[in-house]
Amino acid sequence: MARGRWLIVPAVAAAIVGALLGERGLWLYQAAKPLATLLILVGAWSVSTALSSCYRTAIVVGLAWCLLGDICLLPPWNAFLPGLGCFLIAHLTFLVAFAQGVRRPAWWPATLLCLALGATVVAALWPDLPSTLRAPVSAYVAVIGVMAGQAIGRAWRWRGQGAKARGARFAAAGAALFLLSDTLLAWDRFHAPLPLASLWILGTYYAAIACIAHSVRLPSVASADMRGVEG
Repeated sequence: MARGRWLIVPAVAAAIVGALLGERGLWLYQAAKPLATLLILVGAWSVSTALSSCYRTAIVVGLAWCLLGDICLLPPWNAFLPGLGCFLIAHLTFLVAFAQGVRRPAWWPATLLCLALGATVVAALWPDLPSTLRAPVSAYVAVIGVMAGQAIGRAWRWRGQGAKARGARFAAAGAALFLLSDTLLAWDRFHAPLPLASLWILGTYYAAIACIAHSVRLPSVASADMRGVEG
């Protein structure tokens, strides 16, 4: 990452601790949760050797929507639908990034697998979902499934292609972690409370956006590969 990266881990830790403390740590959670996302966003934006300017812009815009989603979901607002909408737009923006330089979809089996996993989770949660949330949640799961499938398929298509492959692997890991984080969040919120839920949900969420942000970076040691990179 770039300047200020040493602040990211303490900010993430503070957000998790604040969430685990409940009401006693509310102020810490409210401050640290968006701060950690903001630091990751700034790190992606300030990378000096990006994979491409278009790719970086799309990733940064997606992270900005994640930041807005974080704010919507903070107490005392707890605005679930606006937050869901922000993250849906974030995933669409990530999808735009992951579609660059590859055919769409990048690899059908990955997309179908992610959609099948998402459909399985929705089916399991369906009896517990309020009727007003069934359509928005289903749409969200479809979008994140396509986004994750595209990221994983892109990594598969670009395997063995130097710096491009490295960035694609980070993006695929981030997308998969995002899918896991949202699954844990939905299960905890709508089905049954998870032990130490904040630790697992926030831990996988920040790992997801950190990996996606890191996918922007083109290693200087791979400068010989830069001629083959878009942008």
